[in-house]
Amino acid sequence: TQEPGSSAARTPTEIAVGGGTWLAEAALWSEWIHVGHAQAVTACQVLSIRAEQLLESCRSHITMQLIEGEYRRCFHERLVNAMPPLLVWPSDLEVPSTDFGDLVFSMARPAQVLVGRLSLQASSWFSGWAHLMDERSGARLRREVIDGKSIVALNKDGDAERIVSVVVLDLTREDDRTFVQLGVWNGAEVFVDCQLPAVKQHYNETIKESMNRLLGHKLAPLVNSLELHHTEEHSEKKESRIYRLQTKYIRKVCSATLIAQVTLPVANPRLRESERSSRRSSSILSAAAASMWGLRRRSLSDAFGGMVAVPEMFTNREVYYIQGRSRGAFYAWVSQSEWDELRAAHAQSDLHCWIRLLSPPSDSAIDSSIICQSCDTVSGDCSAEIHSI
Repeated sequence: TQEPGSSAARTPTEIAVGGGTWLAEAALWSEWIHVGHAQAVTACQVLSIRAEQLLESCRSHITMQLIEGEYRRCFHERLVNAMPPLLVWPSDLEVPSTDFGDLVFSMARPAQVLVGRLSLQASSWFSGWAHLMDERSGARLRREVIDGKSIVALNKDGDAERIVSVVVLDLTREDDRTFVQLGVWNGAEVFVDCQLPAVKQHYNETIKESMNRLLGHKLAPLVNSLELHHTEEHSEKKESRIYRLQTKYIRKVCSATLIAQVTLPVANPRLRESERSSRRSSSILSAAAASMWGLRRRSLSDAFGGMVAVPEMFTNREVYYIQGRSRGAFYAWVSQSEWDELRAAHAQSDLHCWIRLLSPPSDSAIDSSIICQSCDTVSGDCSAEIHSI
């Protein structure tokens, strides 16, 4: 139970605690003051751990000393950074983003490699999984763990799983439209990649640091034009087709609103001259496909000098181009129904044909950098931080 007088809770809050739950784990890794009280409503057993004895035991073993030291450092860092608007205040029951996989993801490289190797060796899954995969794939996975390209840890069931953490920006404006990425430009051609703006979270990196990197590296013109509100964490597990290994994808979605008008470069609906003849046939959609996705024909004389299919939602709407640190991307403001339509499986081939008509503005094609208006630096080197309420 949490009371307003001793915690961040605005009203008295009661939470039912089941078996296997930590009570005040923060007391092991910090000078912790309890922000609630617990009362047993049925007969139960409680295991009490003394912080000093735990640390002494860990330090008697070189392997445990390394893992414990990194675990403690990462836990404490998450503890002191747990505050609104990105995260909720910590409590005796929860410190945000301190799942074991989350903490391993933030550990220094030597500790990550050690945890990964031990997880593969100790996992009950590994002994039954090894014979399903060829020797080359097994060696590749172990090499990725050693090189730090794959992070592996044991889950609550004692099985090894790969961990991928992504920080996502869910940016909306006053008309409830969302800022979404449509495709990426690698300097030569466009690839369809419909998703919310996102960045992989680096090890030893907080959500705020990841978000600042996302804005600085990919969305520099928006740095001073948005406010963050809160973060929601979603986890999804899928089996890797290559390794037959379960992979946990952790998506940390940061909700934000646009607070100021911002001018973005508008993409050009045309292809380079060398591509026109070779791609003309593949870029003109059939009438059936156009009907299926609600498309209509519009003339783009600077592209092919003929009629091409353009998604209805984009016939009277601008598509923007932002050059990031390593590559550029195309973006647009879309409604929720349009966003659902864009992600639909049947829309991908249609969107792919249309996206390939786009090209960066001429000035972006010449100068591959965009200057951040808040600090006059090239995107990626921006030190400005996002606004929060």
